[in-house]
Amino acid sequence: MAFSFSNILSTKQQTLADDSMDPSRYGNRYAKGLSLLNRAGGMVNTAMGLYANRLASSMATNRLNMSALWQELQASNIETNATEQSNAIRNELLNNMASTNALFAARGFDISSAEGANIISRRRAGNDLLNIQSQAKLDAIATRAAAAQTRSDASMTRAMGRYERPGMKGELFKQGVNFVSGLRGLL
Repeated sequence: MAFSFSNILSTKQQTLADDSMDPSRYGNRYAKGLSLLNRAGGMVNTAMGLYANRLASSMATNRLNMSALWQELQASNIETNATEQSNAIRNELLNNMASTNALFAARGFDISSAEGANIISRRRAGNDLLNIQSQAKLDAIATRAAAAQTRSDASMTRAMGRYERPGMKGELFKQGVNFVSGLRGLL
């Protein structure tokens, strides 16, 4: 038999026709194709899980960092409020001392005799100032410590997300190898 292009074509067509007529061979390819499709779906599912893990880790880290920033702002606000309260107490002390001096002067007493009353006012104001400043420092320290803990939690969340990813990547690689081997078996 002489070589011709039409002989090759007809031989290939005959082979395809024989394959399509053989139900066991067709069924085997169909099952392999479904298995391959199932493996591809598993890979997509694992890849989406990997992406979701990365996204969730990133979002949780960002949320915790924002919370820490908010706590730092609260600590600064506590200190600012304490300064404002201290200034108000100082102004009130000065007003009280001026009123006491004016009252003693209006009644004809020497201004130095008002010093006893002013000493009591200064002690009370000093105690109030000390209490306000001490409490503000404690509150600010506690709030900053909470902010540091929140930042630590953010770092831990990021690390945990990174810790889980290699296992998922390994699973994705294993599924890819299975997919390629299934593809080879189908061809």
